[in-house]
Amino acid sequence: MPRYTFGPFELDSEARTLWRDGEPTPTAGRALDVLILLVQNRGRLIDKDELLSRIWAGSVVEESNLTHCIFSLRKVLGDNPKNHRYIATIAGRGYQFVAPLTDSTITSQPEDAGQNEPRRFRRRNQILQLGVAAALLILLFVSWRVQHAGSRPLPEPRLLRFTSYPGAETMPAFSPDGKQIAYVRAAQEPIDFMQGQVGRANIYTKLIGAATELRLTDHPGTDYYPTWSPDGQYIAFYRDEPGASGIYIVSALGGHERRITGERVGEGGIRWLPDGHHLVISRLFDGSQRPVPLIEISLDTRNQRQMTFPPSGASGDAWPAISPDEKTLAFLRDTKSDGMQACFMELASQRILRCWPLDGSWPEGLAWADSSEIVISLMRDGDHRLWRYESSGSIPVALTSGEECAVLPAASSRGNQLAYVLLRSNINLWQLDIESSHLLKAGTAKPIAPSTRYEIDPAFSPDGRKLAFMSDRSGSQEIWVTDLETHASAQLTQIGGALAGSPSWSPDGLQIAFDSGQGESGANVFVISDEGGPPKRITNAPGENCCPSWSRDGRFVYFASGRSGKFQVWKALAAGGETPSQPAVQVTQGGGFRASESSDGKYIYYAKGPGEHGLWRRDLTPPGKEEPVLESLQEAGWWALGPGVVYFFDLPQSIDSRVRLKAFDTAGRNTRELALLPYPVIRGTPAIAASRDGRHLAYIQVASLDSDIMLVENFR
Repeated sequence: MPRYTFGPFELDSEARTLWRDGEPTPTAGRALDVLILLVQNRGRLIDKDELLSRIWAGSVVEESNLTHCIFSLRKVLGDNPKNHRYIATIAGRGYQFVAPLTDSTITSQPEDAGQNEPRRFRRRNQILQLGVAAALLILLFVSWRVQHAGSRPLPEPRLLRFTSYPGAETMPAFSPDGKQIAYVRAAQEPIDFMQGQVGRANIYTKLIGAATELRLTDHPGTDYYPTWSPDGQYIAFYRDEPGASGIYIVSALGGHERRITGERVGEGGIRWLPDGHHLVISRLFDGSQRPVPLIEISLDTRNQRQMTFPPSGASGDAWPAISPDEKTLAFLRDTKSDGMQACFMELASQRILRCWPLDGSWPEGLAWADSSEIVISLMRDGDHRLWRYESSGSIPVALTSGEECAVLPAASSRGNQLAYVLLRSNINLWQLDIESSHLLKAGTAKPIAPSTRYEIDPAFSPDGRKLAFMSDRSGSQEIWVTDLETHASAQLTQIGGALAGSPSWSPDGLQIAFDSGQGESGANVFVISDEGGPPKRITNAPGENCCPSWSRDGRFVYFASGRSGKFQVWKALAAGGETPSQPAVQVTQGGGFRASESSDGKYIYYAKGPGEHGLWRRDLTPPGKEEPVLESLQEAGWWALGPGVVYFFDLPQSIDSRVRLKAFDTAGRNTRELALLPYPVIRGTPAIAASRDGRHLAYIQVASLDSDIMLVENFR
């Protein structure tokens, strides 16, 4: 096993660990790859192209990715680009490791035959091997604790399964004394807690170490986001029920519920403020078209007050969390154009202390590990994982394996216990053929390219014979294509760590446009041959550029971009992409997202943005008048355009309701119901596609979702 020593550092290239003065030094994966390559080639200049091709083999990345890795390494090593000790920059060419180096070899034991088997990637709904996950998690926690503990002996962390009931247990919250956890529990139904799918779920509490749980609520609605009062006597929660939605309070021993307000709660939920008389709530993605702040609600007067002030163009603020010393409010801010940020507010003065960007997407929870560190669930290089950051900003340290979906972290006030949700889901594509004007039977739908992982973002080829979609079946989120007759599937992209999605076929069926997040520049739109190969980048503006679609003549690629401060529909030449001489052209003015041109080329149809209701269209003939088409549309990804018809999903606001598949005639302005779907439909992503002739639909359904709450004791 090769080890290299330089200065106070020791690098174990096989174990992929870096030590400083005998203590582990957490280093991000790609940055560690760069360091190993430089050290193994000490004294040799390695140019940037070689580094990019070897570290990000097969991926579409920018030079900024490499620059960020070098910056991260220098921060870890305490190096300086102007007065370097370890890594020298050769201007315009590349980098070279220059420090004196000592290497040694440690004889390793023979490998067990079983270790030569290929690594198996798992899907979210596969039952994970708890022993393997536990060992890895404990190893990560131990390495973290070693660097913080100094010479003090600390008890070893233990990973336990706190709940294991049939169905889903989620949204854990520790009592102030750390002896109990409140949580949401649903029956064994396909409920999608992550996206707010309606279904029956209630609040429970359980003592840590006890087998018996206490049910606090018993109601046909869905109860979310339990949070304890500072004195531990009450639990506040949000109930989603038509006619009775709002924030409620119930005794921690159960009994009478008191409704505080009918305020709707969005992603990120509720937190009790330290004074015991106020709540802070998140309303992000509640359908508002303006930046959504965090709101403070008085339990005594029901009065509301705006706590945060997200900038113009941002989606808003979510996931509030109070530090253990009760001095700081942390939250996540969706800026749209620049991605997600972690922000910190001083509670006494209501002053924003700082905000810094998160290197990841789709956050699913924020908790304080102690008064100087936070834990966030983010998607980076695979599924959702738990990441630890210093509150001042730092390179994140992974706390869970990338082979499990870990979301919704919670920590006890003492910081010695961490709970999180281990999520497993079965998300697949289905095809439904429209043969008549009669009500269809959803039971006649056929599965498309099922796998042991998940498939989303469907798109039919122009001839209707193939379907492109996004799947993580290879271990990363890539674009795949399946033949609907032979059922043969092939991976089209080889992006690697960054997510690729939103595929769209060119009118001739020879190319596919898609979006992918690459480095610090945000998401961009790419075009790739239907047979694979290197993708070509279409967009060049920083920020989020996503959700591509083609003009009917194939000359342009439409896409959504937040470059102007709000998502609008833009278009760029498909042949050359966006260049200084041929800049992209803005198509919409009042907001636009996920556009599709009509079959006759007269209109562009579009939603307004993530979390915003309604479908609109704009006449492509100047002056381009905008008009509403379907103001009742509930999700930006819940529609698909056919010849003279809009297919869409509708979820009635009633108990035990199911999603309806409907068709809206754009000429006659009438709606008819096509089918009643048996399972929930995914939100927040393109969930339905129509073939060019309008006779075939592909859509996403959650066939099952279950989760357990995991508990790490001796976390600190």
